[in-house]
Amino acid sequence: MSRPVFVLAADYGYLRYLEATLKSVCYHHDNCKVYIMNRDIPQEWFIGIRKRLKCRNSELVDIKLTGDAISKEWKMAPDGGHINYMTFARYFIPQFVEEEKVLYLDSDVIVTRPLNNLFEIELDNNLVAAAKIVFGLEDRFNAGVLLINNKLWKEENIQKQCIDITNSEHETLPEADQTVLNRLCGHRYIVLDDTYNFQIGYDRLAEQRKQYFILEKSLNPLPAIIHYLSEDKPWNLFSFSRLRDVWWKYSLMDWSEIIAHEIPKRNKEILIMTHSQELEQIEILVKRLPECTFNIMALTLMGDKLNSLRKYENVRLHPALLEWNINRLIHECDVYLDINHGEKNQEVIEKVKESGKLILSFENTANEYYTDKVFNLSEIEEMIEHLKNI
Repeated sequence: MSRPVFVLAADYGYLRYLEATLKSVCYHHDNCKVYIMNRDIPQEWFIGIRKRLKCRNSELVDIKLTGDAISKEWKMAPDGGHINYMTFARYFIPQFVEEEKVLYLDSDVIVTRPLNNLFEIELDNNLVAAAKIVFGLEDRFNAGVLLINNKLWKEENIQKQCIDITNSEHETLPEADQTVLNRLCGHRYIVLDDTYNFQIGYDRLAEQRKQYFILEKSLNPLPAIIHYLSEDKPWNLFSFSRLRDVWWKYSLMDWSEIIAHEIPKRNKEILIMTHSQELEQIEILVKRLPECTFNIMALTLMGDKLNSLRKYENVRLHPALLEWNINRLIHECDVYLDINHGEKNQEVIEKVKESGKLILSFENTANEYYTDKVFNLSEIEEMIEHLKNI
């Protein structure tokens, strides 16, 4: 996975809340890049926080939205007294952010786990990936968490389109920039699972309206991204919604604890498709590479020889697979091992090749046209080292 890139936006008055979001991001990610769009956050704060992020091999970028970038004429939503004018800052991501895919987060969210799977989503011709408003109560997305196709935003001049609509209609936009973004994206967005924008703050209204399914949503494990929407914020003296303690945990977390926190390493995902039970050197590879997860696929049920591999914790067997699941595993894998004897699944190998994934093989199992590197049987140590170093 490429380096994760985050974008936050706030003014100085919201700095304490933004820092809680930033702490939660950095606790669960190292080697990341964070842009902070603002007007008035002092240079000294950036200097101090950069020193801390360097210890996480991470980068902090200060983006000053100066002048009239955000027009003083633009109005918030009629019931949006809790919404800050910096909500419009996300319009300007294409102008200041160079990366092609970025994750925008409102400053009232908390990240509770690594977001590798979220960043690996292929956006293709979609402008964003986003979750529906309050678990699908309405057929549009909440703009507080947006995985943004910044490459397309630049190509299609989304920034100008947002500004033009807001200039002409700001007095009648029911949800300010969220209305604008939904209009521009239309159906060109991927619907995210609610765990990536778990919207807290609607609890009291949900009970009044007897929408109990909202209150019955499981909180174990914690959602990946908790979004404290509405004016019922966890930092208020009183609030009515759940998970108040999670926000305070990260808000009060000392940077020394964040710097010392070790990020669990993601296992390399190795993929194998087979029509037989004969996989060259499979047990040696599995034993010698505990940091790799071996995903073994088949279109049929598997025999005893393959099923016996379940004794290894880093082996996952996938019998009788459907095509959508095959495509998912291809997308998620880091390396494909063409080590099965007998008939090859040419279609799968071609898809792996098209996806740009590395294909390794032994000399007695190789399909030379597709294999990137072929090892002699006497070179198994070289293959193991090659896999370790990827």
